Amino acid sequence: MRQPCTKRLNLDSELKHYVSDYSINLIDLKKLSEDDINKFKKDFKLIADYMVKGSRHKADSIELNHPEEVSDLILRLTGEELPFSYRK
Repeated sequence: MRQPCTKRLNLDSELKHYVSDYSINLIDLKKLSEDDINKFKKDFKLIADYMVKGSRHKADSIELNHPEEVSDLILRLTGEELPFSYRK
């Protein structure tokens, strides 16, 4: 159920003037199907696949645009290092 940000935060009416009520769509990466993952490309596809499969992820030969950043993000989100190396 969608709820305005101002209502969720229980803001006083005087503060509501300063808060923008943007709508955002969130993706629960861990609940994506294989078909959903395959709709993404390169960097985000690897991140989504790793979030769903975790350490069971099999590293395919995907050419990444930002390999160092993807590797760092996976490490920060999961505490695990990617099971492959990358070249700068």
